[in-house]
Amino acid sequence: MFNKYDFIRDTKDIILSELENITDIDQFINEIIDNEVIYYSDCFEICKELNFTHFEHDIFGMCKDICQAAFCALYDLIYDESDILEYFEEQTNSITDEL
Repeated sequence: MFNKYDFIRDTKDIILSELENITDIDQFINEIIDNEVIYYSDCFEICKELNFTHFEHDIFGMCKDICQAAFCALYDLIYDESDILEYFEEQTNSITDEL
């Protein structure tokens, strides 16, 4: 079962473990989201948990299926409702400060 708090925590863990290999955080996040929206059953759970019921997205346009809707829901969660990008910046700055 999908849980947004677990997803945010797991995403931060992935970022921390791959920090030195990340060259483009947006592309990296898109890959993480892509991995989450492979199976229809997961996508339905994501949309339900995140209350994503409006299938027209401001950035991506109209969603043609549940996988695109779940992608948009996770995208919004990461970019609008979580501190994942700030976390990435903090971790990157801490590595830079150590050098």
